[in-house]
Amino acid sequence: VAPALYSVSARRRYERAGISQRGKGTTTIHGDGTPVKFEESLEVGALENKKARQETLLEFSSGKAHLRYVQGGKEQPPLDLEVPKGTFLTASQAIEHWAILLSSLPPGCEKHQLKLFYPDFGKLMDVVFRKTGAEKLKTGQGEVDATRYSFASEGNSLRGSVWVDASGRLLQMEFPNPSKDLSLRVTLAR
Repeated sequence: VAPALYSVSARRRYERAGISQRGKGTTTIHGDGTPVKFEESLEVGALENKKARQETLLEFSSGKAHLRYVQGGKEQPPLDLEVPKGTFLTASQAIEHWAILLSSLPPGCEKHQLKLFYPDFGKLMDVVFRKTGAEKLKTGQGEVDATRYSFASEGNSLRGSVWVDASGRLLQMEFPNPSKDLSLRVTLAR
């Protein structure tokens, strides 16, 4: 019997100050949340109606990530990178990848380490999640009890906070802006 595979599809849209991003993608995962395939189409628009388009195809097999990009209609040289078993995927702007990988945190854990593959930079990162407390978050359903975890990769190239509910579902995440006092906070609708 073949192992179960699941597909997660997402559409993303961001518009602010003349800059826009529109993306759609599909991620295929194993039952444990580790990736099999990721396909994404992303269009970025800037001032003066200039647009750029990028297609991403990422496939995982035999301990490797096979990555191909087509940027502005030009195919970039493919990359093959070693990826250890149990590695999760986290592509830029793909909040659904965070929802998948956070469901693997053991309930109530104080500290947990995950391997994350970040295809946009061709990087494999060890990321440590540390429980920083319990909080109540306001959602469309009212207040929800949440556990907050801070996370950081070695060297802090990836860091932030995530809030999950008792079942491990992602409720909110935050990435600090290293050069300003502002941070990017994403709250998922419930």
